[in-house]
Amino acid sequence: MARKDGRFPFHRFVLVAAGIFAVVAVVFVVAVWPSVSAQYRAAVTLSAVIENPASPLVEGFTDEPSVSDEIVAGVPTLVARPGGEGPHPAIVFMNGAVPPGREEPTVGKLARGLARAGYVVYIPDVSGLRTGEISTETVSETVDVARSVADEPGTRDGRVAFVGVSVGASLALLAAADEALAPRVSVVSVVAPYTDLENVTRLATTDVYPGEDGAFRYETPPYLRLLTARSLAAMLPEGEERASLLTLIPEIRHYYPPADEADEPLAALPAFKIVREGNLDPETKAVLELLTNDAPERFGELYEDISPRMREEINTLSPATGASRIEAPVEIATAPRDRYFPVAESEALEGDVSELRLTVTAAMNHAEPEPSDIPAFLELNGFVVRSLELADARRESGAVR
Repeated sequence: MARKDGRFPFHRFVLVAAGIFAVVAVVFVVAVWPSVSAQYRAAVTLSAVIENPASPLVEGFTDEPSVSDEIVAGVPTLVARPGGEGPHPAIVFMNGAVPPGREEPTVGKLARGLARAGYVVYIPDVSGLRTGEISTETVSETVDVARSVADEPGTRDGRVAFVGVSVGASLALLAAADEALAPRVSVVSVVAPYTDLENVTRLATTDVYPGEDGAFRYETPPYLRLLTARSLAAMLPEGEERASLLTLIPEIRHYYPPADEADEPLAALPAFKIVREGNLDPETKAVLELLTNDAPERFGELYEDISPRMREEINTLSPATGASRIEAPVEIATAPRDRYFPVAESEALEGDVSELRLTVTAAMNHAEPEPSDIPAFLELNGFVVRSLELADARRESGAVR
């Protein structure tokens, strides 16, 4: 969930600008050093997303990318290609659940920045992502797009890197765990993912998270309740009740950009439950009971009341379930106190993913970069450098170096 214009007050990014400018200057002198090459790519990318005095300079010495709307594996996709001949390392960027989708201005800036840095970038609008209705079809389309990108003649080594933010970060993790796709993924670099959809449902409805050291309060914006409700309602069998619920639950465009003090998005559901209670299908009734409950002590029993089919789908849509199938290195960055998902959601993957590095940094505000001092910027910069270096790694004789 990204800020629309990507701008920050000058006093908050002046240090970032100076850091990026210094990095670019160093690159001019020692661009042949492999480690500096990765920093160069990171500097170019960050300069596109965080506007600063170095940005015009970066645009001046990098090739203008070509940007187009294309259909990839049947999915509308924004594609940004670098200037110069390929093949290029490929990145599939999975956006958060926001109505503008690939048309989000900050996403376009990121695509151009990565293309200037030498990557071909694909940003697909997979089913349900722009409406906040995440399903197994959403994941399947993500896998199909990545497989199609890996098969492109211009994709180097036949591999693809995943980059994702928020819900898109979770989709990237889910797709990277696909058994057929997993060997072709070079890196999964994500910001603020959820990993356990049951825990997120509990958090969205009760403002309580079941941590390892005991449950704790963790208030989240209404937007999370809205996304959770639309996804659960969309899991119901097609019919009049499902359609009625999706009509009563507002479309996410009415709550975008997300605000902490927005109106309660599920306000119409209690009355609907009372009026229709005697005529509701048991599966629909169970979902309504779950969504209208705010008592943490009741969540467990109400969750067990929803159908086994729905619980299985929720499990399938939880990256923690199949994390052990991810073969690529995983880089995760998140804020110490993310607005939507506790750090524990990212920590849940530790021990299951063979190679995982978690960066907890104050330079992030959910999916928005907000570096306010040098230490925070260096943490964010390190995350970006490592991610791009892994995305750029070549495969030789069956190994990556």
